[in-house]
Amino acid sequence: MPTARQFTAGTVSQGTNILKEAVNRVPGLFEAAAGLVGVRPFKQLKVRVVILRDEAGKPLATPAEIVPSLDEAERILALAANVRLMAADPLIAVSYTHLTLPTKRIV
Repeated sequence: MPTARQFTAGTVSQGTNILKEAVNRVPGLFEAAAGLVGVRPFKQLKVRVVILRDEAGKPLATPAEIVPSLDEAERILALAANVRLMAADPLIAVSYTHLTLPTKRIV
């Protein structure tokens, strides 16, 4: 059986969580209401591309090879999902070391 102190702490914690949840949902309600009348504001998605290296330490792609794919992804996301891609700093980075994949399946 919980003590009075534990019961009070649990009640306060639960009340705080309910308040946080309500505050987090309010912006979503405005967006849902705007969507019902046909207003679809753009969402923003920060993107960073990391170019991996092979076993010899050579990059698997160049930044020039990546840019057309990013442009196409930006076009498709803007058209289909109303999402703008925002560049994280830096937009394209090359890993310093090659990564080795595990030889066993990890579940």
